[in-house]
Amino acid sequence: MSESIEICVEHRKRGSRRRLDHGQGLGTFAYDDEGVPAQCTDIIKAGKFRGYLSNRETAHLVGLDRSSGTMRTESWNRLPIIRMTNVSLIPGTWTTTI
Repeated sequence: MSESIEICVEHRKRGSRRRLDHGQGLGTFAYDDEGVPAQCTDIIKAGKFRGYLSNRETAHLVGLDRSSGTMRTESWNRLPIIRMTNVSLIPGTWTTTI
């Protein structure tokens, strides 16, 4: 995989430094359903797998210090589960040569 590839999941409402300003996606929120603040989680950085989507219960199982803030529920009477949020392919610096 190319070192220029970077993918992150981003669910913050404002203040993203990593993704283009294309507005709020459907997976945008301030806090997940466990009360964890929204954040940007690197999934692929410099072409290498770097992260997982996690909750407070599973974060330590994959070697994270804290939850990635991705617990969501469909309604008040449903259990929250780890869900995908806004996925962004970060533009890198590369050139094509023929």
